[in-house]
Amino acid sequence: MTRKMIGFGLFVATGVALIILSVIETDYAIHGLLFALIAAFYALGLKEHFEELKK
Repeated sequence: MTRKMIGFGLFVATGVALIILSVIETDYAIHGLLFALIAAFYALGLKEHFEELKK
């Protein structure tokens, strides 16, 4: 279980870092909004995976 949680944590950290770097690098507001939408769906997906890991 601990190994799965560590892997999940690393997955979360990687995704968050990629989203943050993408937002920093974008010059257009529409791209920022698109990345915000992607981040929201990413967070929803992570919530579901975390609930499965807790079982």
